[in-house]
Amino acid sequence: MNGSVKFSAGPVKAKSGLYGRDRRRLGVAYVGSIVLAASYLLSSGLVTNWFGSIDANFRIYLQNMLLFFCTFATLSLPLDLIGFSIEKKYARTDVSAGTYAKQLIPAIIAHTIMYVAIAAVSSLVAQKYGIPGLMLFLVLLCTAALSLQNRAVNIYTHVTYTQPGSDLLRMRPVGEEYQAGLIVADTNDNGFTGGIVGLPGWEYIVIPKLWLSSLSPYELRAELLRRYAIIASGGRNRGIALALVFTLAGILLAILVTSQLYRLPLYSSAGQITMSLCYTIWSFIGLLVLPYSARLGVYEADRLAIENGTEADSMHSLFEKINSYLEDEPDRPQIVETIFHPVPTVQNRTQRLSSPTTSVGAWNSVRYAIAISPLGLGLLNRAVHCNAGRPALWAMPPAD
Repeated sequence: MNGSVKFSAGPVKAKSGLYGRDRRRLGVAYVGSIVLAASYLLSSGLVTNWFGSIDANFRIYLQNMLLFFCTFATLSLPLDLIGFSIEKKYARTDVSAGTYAKQLIPAIIAHTIMYVAIAAVSSLVAQKYGIPGLMLFLVLLCTAALSLQNRAVNIYTHVTYTQPGSDLLRMRPVGEEYQAGLIVADTNDNGFTGGIVGLPGWEYIVIPKLWLSSLSPYELRAELLRRYAIIASGGRNRGIALALVFTLAGILLAILVTSQLYRLPLYSSAGQITMSLCYTIWSFIGLLVLPYSARLGVYEADRLAIENGTEADSMHSLFEKINSYLEDEPDRPQIVETIFHPVPTVQNRTQRLSSPTTSVGAWNSVRYAIAISPLGLGLLNRAVHCNAGRPALWAMPPAD
């Protein structure tokens, strides 16, 4: 086993559904607290009262930014620890609180340093090249983040990647349209599902090592086919495009609000913090509106797998097993799914398998947007219900 936090291989079935409920409640409290605090800070004028409109020098700027993000990390820590307590409650981890803290604290430090570094470079770019230069820089940064998403996981926790064995390679579908690479990730968080990483044309499918032993060959083949097929159909590209457009539009809006409404320079600490708070509220809006497109992407991938010869029974058992590693909620009220969940329930996915619908979506759009939201200094990427207290998921939230 590697040095990351050790998670058990399966959930407590007697409490099926309660784990997802508790995770969701934590996400509501975590995200809600941040959004309310951001709204209050923006409306009260406290940012300029505390930090002033202009920094005396770059050292003062760095001190202010470090103070802001360290304060955020400190206030967030209890909610991360609640996330760990939920994992303990439902037997999803067998490590002690002390061992977990030794994993979490370095991840939080890395998270904080990353925010300060992004803010500092953005400040320098904005001071020299203005808004056009800053937006170009952030476009390039978002593109790089999506290209290197699998490596970004190692910012927060140690994950090793290995080449697949011959048995796994033989499960890949055959055809010119199925040329994406395949790698295996070794992490002990059983909520890590991997996904599809890299820019269009240079994609890699990431599969967690846990699945090699927990999924049957038929189920594993079905999941590989789903991911290869959603790349070939363009559904994954639509997810990437929507996440990028949403992120960059939000960053631009946050920049304009900061510079035009609040009249703060983008290279000042008050300006950067105001931009961060504005983009955090924009990210919250994304958590409400983007899951619809992601759910359609899930249904599209499921349909494509069936159309390419996967048996419905294998798909249903696949849904159940992966769901057991995620929310462990076979069913949930429709309003709850609409608001909180980009991955539909097992019941809804199974029902869609026999439906004649040919809807298309934007696969994993909301969670791609979550992964790159720190580039706009948004504060929600580790607060959403699936990520809270689980550093292995901060750069690569769970896909379906």
